[in-house]
Amino acid sequence: MDIAVQIAWLHDTVEDGRCTLKDLIEGGFNTQVILGVSLLTRKLGQSYEDFIRRLEHDTVARGIKICDILSNLNDAPTARQIKRYSAALLVLVANETQSNVERDLGPAPDDSGASPTG
Repeated sequence: MDIAVQIAWLHDTVEDGRCTLKDLIEGGFNTQVILGVSLLTRKLGQSYEDFIRRLEHDTVARGIKICDILSNLNDAPTARQIKRYSAALLVLVANETQSNVERDLGPAPDDSGASPTG
């Protein structure tokens, strides 16, 4: 099974369940899967904003979280949840868009005003 699919299936197990990362290790899951699940697990005392920012540079985690949020928005969210998820999507989708632009066109040119020849 694809690593991203395994991470997606398991991403709430540590945060919302009784499962620990140690349980996943003992269960024989791939190191990449365990690291992905760990990344998608909000740490005790961590703000939601910091949690989302932690995901913005990991393509797999970012994609899984975007799908997770869209699923949550389809499940009769409260006004507070809509506000929280909308803000998170803006961060995650902006990074997804930037990553795609850089992949397709290369990094943005230097805005420093220096001439390219030096």
